[in-house]
Amino acid sequence: MFRTLKAFLILILIFVLVAAFFRHTLCRLLIEKATARATGLKLSIEDLNLNILNSNLCMRGITLLNPPGFKNEALG
Repeated sequence: MFRTLKAFLILILIFVLVAAFFRHTLCRLLIEKATARATGLKLSIEDLNLNILNSNLCMRGITLLNPPGFKNEALG
């Protein structure tokens, strides 16, 4: 039982480290997918910086694309 618990704790630690290391990419992908699901439009984020300690989320290069048939590719 101790081996199983130890293996489980190691897996949790690995998951937390991977999530912390890739938090910027994961957050960017989640925002892009949620926007596409909510609006039906593709969102592109060039750069995203998530600082959990200061509760900051900075995004740069945000582009929301129009649906097919519009004159301009990007919204706005």
